[in-house]
Amino acid sequence: MRLLRSASQSGPKAAGDAHLDARSHHCLNPGMPSTHLALLRGINVGGHHKVPIVELRALFEQLAYTDVATYVQSGNVLFTSETADEPTTVRGIATALRNRFGSDIPVVVRSTEELAAVAARHPYAAAQLDDAKLHVFFLAEDPAIEAIASLDAALFAPDEFTLDGRHLCTRTTPTAPSARS
Repeated sequence: MRLLRSASQSGPKAAGDAHLDARSHHCLNPGMPSTHLALLRGINVGGHHKVPIVELRALFEQLAYTDVATYVQSGNVLFTSETADEPTTVRGIATALRNRFGSDIPVVVRSTEELAAVAARHPYAAAQLDDAKLHVFFLAEDPAIEAIASLDAALFAPDEFTLDGRHLCTRTTPTAPSARS
């Protein structure tokens, strides 16, 4: 496992560091509309946390977000916001979801700038592998140092992963179905 320095860790950024942290990025342009992606975890899966997509779009519009678009039944919502504070945005969406649908649904929000930076920094993309083997897991917050230290990369071999702040970048290797069980 590799560990890239998180933007929220102390110390100066290296020259050319393309990593954007949405929490600090929007401080550069307060009050400027920006596009975000909300990732709602575990909705419309196996009959749990049923959230009709038409109602989900309407809920985001009621929160004064504009240009609201969803992707199938995934719980991925693209929207434009004037709000510059990511934690406030996440809390507002989570509270509205709980009030409307009666469930605590985990919410992760990233700006489109941060998504582009994560894609550009994906440590395995340069190997020109099949994109279907490259993944990013979006974490709600930086993981605890103890959790990072307890990861044993050998348990995941031949797959590889790199922790980059609130993003876990992976490269998977195709194996026979029985090898993963």
